[in-house]
Amino acid sequence: MSKPSEELEGIELPDGWVVIEKISKHPGGTGGFFSCGYKVRKGKDIAFLKALDFSEAFNHPDPARCLQSLTEAFNFERDLLKKCKENHSSKIVTPICDGYVDVNGFSHGIGKVAYIVFDLADGDIRKIKDKFTRIDTAFSFRALHNIAVGLQQLHKLSIAHQDLKPSNVLGFKEEYKIGDLGRSSDNEKPFIYDNMSVPGDMNYAPIEQNYGFHFSNDFSEKLAADLYLFGSLFFFFFTGLSATQAIRKKAQIMKIVFNNNFLEDLPEWELVFSEVLEDIKQTILYILPEKRTDDVILLIKYLCSPDPRKRGYPARFDDNNNFSLERFISKLDILAKEAEFGII
Repeated sequence: MSKPSEELEGIELPDGWVVIEKISKHPGGTGGFFSCGYKVRKGKDIAFLKALDFSEAFNHPDPARCLQSLTEAFNFERDLLKKCKENHSSKIVTPICDGYVDVNGFSHGIGKVAYIVFDLADGDIRKIKDKFTRIDTAFSFRALHNIAVGLQQLHKLSIAHQDLKPSNVLGFKEEYKIGDLGRSSDNEKPFIYDNMSVPGDMNYAPIEQNYGFHFSNDFSEKLAADLYLFGSLFFFFFTGLSATQAIRKKAQIMKIVFNNNFLEDLPEWELVFSEVLEDIKQTILYILPEKRTDDVILLIKYLCSPDPRKRGYPARFDDNNNFSLERFISKLDILAKEAEFGII
């Protein structure tokens, strides 16, 4: 049986947008289990609509509580997006509008669909990367630079993304923006995801999250996790894997035996990470000169250290914040410009 969110084609929304066609998900992408994507039109403008379906709540043993949970999650994400839009966060995907629409053929309540309308992207970076037959350094470094800017914009608003991965970074005519704040944490507004040991995708999660290890009681833990997730995107561009996938794969090859205690296992994870860095260095050396390869490896080392307390750029602590992305932004801007002008 179809869901209300799957039956929006042809409907005119209260904002004047007309739903024209459903968008199928990219094979490698991920997304919310209760959302659908559509193209919508208003005059000559084409945009993307994210429709959120709450009908599954009525099949839950406790429909009222489930519906409340889904509604709270929608409102939380909508509030975060509004916060980013009001603060002109240029590298965060922010909405054009949002609202609710009733879908005919469904009983009252069940047929009400919440939606958010965004600018239409060219695709996520996984889809864009698939178009290239080899690694494109200009695309890779410019995307990484834009992502760093976006992450810094979130952090300055006391927001940690917590689920940064390729499917959550969208391209807009050679500009790249962070999307999907559905698992984010706002230090100014507590929410249910704040206490989840692994709030994002398990394939990208920092090592410490799988242990439930905490080095601090404040927001810095989430900033450290975001740095790791950002560093993982370097692995995506140059190897097609996440940092977590690469590290775990190497640990299996090295036949490391762990004790299920993070601090006890940490020296072993650091040993594995050093081997992974050497592997990715050899890959990048086929693409970049040695000096620039060393620069990239250093950035990855600072971002993806298995010890979350060591993450960040050590050369300068901006505003006494060792998790600041300012130095990464500067370095990546240089690398992007050199790649765009064919210097590297």
